[in-house]
Amino acid sequence: MKRARAPKRPFHHGNLHEALVERARALLRSDGLAALSLREVARREGVSHAAAYRHFRARTALLAAVATTGFVALRERLEAAVAEARTPLDGLGVIGASYVRFAFDEPHLFRLMYGPELAARAEHPALETAAREAFGVVPACVREAQQAKQVRREPVLELALIAWSLVHGIATLALDGQLADAGMTAADAERFVERADRVLRRGLLPG
Repeated sequence: MKRARAPKRPFHHGNLHEALVERARALLRSDGLAALSLREVARREGVSHAAAYRHFRARTALLAAVATTGFVALRERLEAAVAEARTPLDGLGVIGASYVRFAFDEPHLFRLMYGPELAARAEHPALETAAREAFGVVPACVREAQQAKQVRREPVLELALIAWSLVHGIATLALDGQLADAGMTAADAERFVERADRVLRRGLLPG
């Protein structure tokens, strides 16, 4: 008498959602945004497109999840930099340097985080929250510097936006190769951020 065959166990991947996000981030890093599709990520992860589709209903949802990890990583990097700063005002300087360095380390991810594909962040609550928390490091540092009487008493959010706009502009210009028009290379960008920080500091001083 033949033994009855045991039923096949379903394939178990562990946390497929996180695995797909990590695979997508690796693909983004190596091949750029144009190569990032839900089907290709599923293929490289060794699962069916249908399995991936159960976690991400569209490519945009996958992109949002990847960008969310980017904002979390950016926030952690900025917080770590501020924690090592000697003063709150110094914290603003290290935020700028860390921000630009992050853009250089993860250029494709940086472009995705701030690019047009995910401009409607309200459609992706986790992404919207992560982006706000990453930016939130800047006004928190401005507020602390004001309390220490190192920065002028003006609206915190406006000062934070000025500081963020400065470093984001430098990072974007460097990534796009636009600094070459001014005779600068990408290698000069970090030194340029330091000089820009000194100018910004003078503008933020009380009085």
